[in-house]
Amino acid sequence: MAKGVGGYLAKPQDFADAEKGVRFHATAMSTPYVGTLGKPGPMNDIVGTGNEIWHDLGKMKATVDFAYVVDPTFVNAAPK
Repeated sequence: MAKGVGGYLAKPQDFADAEKGVRFHATAMSTPYVGTLGKPGPMNDIVGTGNEIWHDLGKMKATVDFAYVVDPTFVNAAPK
């Protein structure tokens, strides 16, 4: 994971410190937020915002879609 974020989480303690701010939500909240590949939820708006930001900064030329960056199967398969 450290390599994927540019070395930021290279030390296990860095990772532990970073995860302290992560909030996990119940399936009842996550499922509609994430959505499905056929009908993305509001998380799709974040993908669009990411596209805009990285294009505006000149860091990205391609446009990625929800299915490319989000795999909703883990949320949709979670026990209800």
